[in-house]
Amino acid sequence: MPTSTQQLDHRQTLVPRSAAAGEKQHYLSVELRPDLEAPRRCRQTVERTLSRWGWTGRQAEVAELLVSELASNAVIHAGSALRLSLLLSGERIRIEVADRSRTLPELRPRASGGAGGWGLRLIDQLSTRWDAERRLDGKVVWAELEL
Repeated sequence: MPTSTQQLDHRQTLVPRSAAAGEKQHYLSVELRPDLEAPRRCRQTVERTLSRWGWTGRQAEVAELLVSELASNAVIHAGSALRLSLLLSGERIRIEVADRSRTLPELRPRASGGAGGWGLRLIDQLSTRWDAERRLDGKVVWAELEL
């Protein structure tokens, strides 16, 4: 439930998930408008949430950078509402940003010389793994990190 200090332009859902015996697992999902503040709000959400879940330090900072790139891409290229989802399962965090565009991002070769595409290269270098999947109502781009 959003608190009085949270902006009313997004909805937040905290859903308990089943986990293997002894494995910590948490899930958070937030819907945001596609404005220029969305990447900042995503970073702040990731920072607060991971801290609450006990994830701090370098990997938490990398998660903030990854979500910033994922959210920026959604705002720039999809221009639709976006949904940030975080899933902590054991020692792995999965960061997802879904939007309403069905166009999948493309990792460009370094020699392309274009102004865009560097965010995906950063995601590719910093994450344990990442991918993008089409869904009926758009797509989701996700990245995972190991603690």
